[in-house]
Amino acid sequence: MRWCLNVSLFILAWTGTDTLAGADEHDFYLLSMTGTGEFSGFHEILVQPKPGYREVVYCERRFWVRDATVLWAEREAAAGHDLFIEAQALDDRGIYCPDADRQVTLESLGLSNDEIEQLRSGSTGEMNRASRIRSIRKAFQPVQ
Repeated sequence: MRWCLNVSLFILAWTGTDTLAGADEHDFYLLSMTGTGEFSGFHEILVQPKPGYREVVYCERRFWVRDATVLWAEREAAAGHDLFIEAQALDDRGIYCPDADRQVTLESLGLSNDEIEQLRSGSTGEMNRASRIRSIRKAFQPVQ
């Protein structure tokens, strides 16, 4: 199944990058899929600078991401998930970068070792915010 997903991503990436005319008009998302092809999650990444975001390069293109996005991507990749960047517009959608998990790490952001340790230990405000959102989401899930 994983091979099939990888072949599908390759085909989408090959066709998608050629058909993404006006790529600046697209929204870009870092998506995660499990080894069985199930959607796991996503983070939006920006094409313009914004306070609190860092400049990174995915597949030879500049984007801006939050530290928490890079940490999430590292954890998703460590769990064996496939990560890729998808470009979306109203009438167009395609894989922009099929191997996003190998492109950016916390170390490549230029953070100090202490900052990286704080992020990985979850002791930053950014990660605490994510934990609160996760707790709220769980509270609204049906009891099993």
